[in-house]
Amino acid sequence: MNVRALRKQQTGFTLIELVIVIAIIAILAGIALMKFYNASSPSQQAVCDYNISIGERAYSTYQTMGGTYNPVGQTGAVFLVNAGLLAADLKGGTYTWTQDTSGRVLLTCVPNGGSSAATLFSSSFASAAGIKSLQGTWSVSGGSLVPATSGENRAVLEGTYGTNYDITATVQLTSGNGYGIYYHVTAPQGSAALPTNGNISGYSFQVDPGLGNQFLIRKVTNGSESAPVATAAMPAGFSLTAAHQVTISVVGNSTIVKVDGTQVLSYTDASSSYSAGYVGTRTWSANSVVNFQDVTVVAK
Repeated sequence: MNVRALRKQQTGFTLIELVIVIAIIAILAGIALMKFYNASSPSQQAVCDYNISIGERAYSTYQTMGGTYNPVGQTGAVFLVNAGLLAADLKGGTYTWTQDTSGRVLLTCVPNGGSSAATLFSSSFASAAGIKSLQGTWSVSGGSLVPATSGENRAVLEGTYGTNYDITATVQLTSGNGYGIYYHVTAPQGSAALPTNGNISGYSFQVDPGLGNQFLIRKVTNGSESAPVATAAMPAGFSLTAAHQVTISVVGNSTIVKVDGTQVLSYTDASSSYSAGYVGTRTWSANSVVNFQDVTVVAK
């Protein structure tokens, strides 16, 4: 066999081999694409987890550079893009900035296609975890959060700072002049730091038999309450001493309150006095005996 013939054989063999390799690569690529487009939730969550680490590192750099914007309760990272620390907003899910009990700012992510709800707080009160007493004394007993002292009692639920959320609680007033559920509360006013005393600002939904059996909403400024900004009479036959489910839906400066599934109040603050804050609980009369049970706060 001459050299030219040998070269032809070698060239032909190499081309066939190349065609086979290309075919194998195409098959593998097709399988990979099928898996990618049919990605499971864990894979989507991996994208979220990776982008969370990117976003949190960029925010740390932002703070080091003297950035002052507080993103807690907000979604997305456009402010980091504007600061030149990210090339584009985070993709692959809905990213929400939160804050832990130590004050550290963190990111959470709901993958695309997943539930848009993120639970900020949920407790059946087997323990007092996540309860920050601001005034008076609170205790956990028999699956309920209860005021342990007479008179004014105020508390906030750790991790609930946000702008838009649904609050659900089962509450029973055994005796006394009523109870309240705080939302968008902060101290000092507008701060994302966890309040340390009862001088909070925000809003309070109240079940108030002491004011003529009314459902009402008040503004709270540095611990002092305004006159009611929204009121509704309790329906005929409403039992004050029975357990009732209270749902407070907060979107921006608008609030809808339902009791046992029926809407009782709707309020929009045209001044947008308090745009974000924590959820909390309140009692005020000397003889109030109140049980807060199964409290859940879900961001939206």
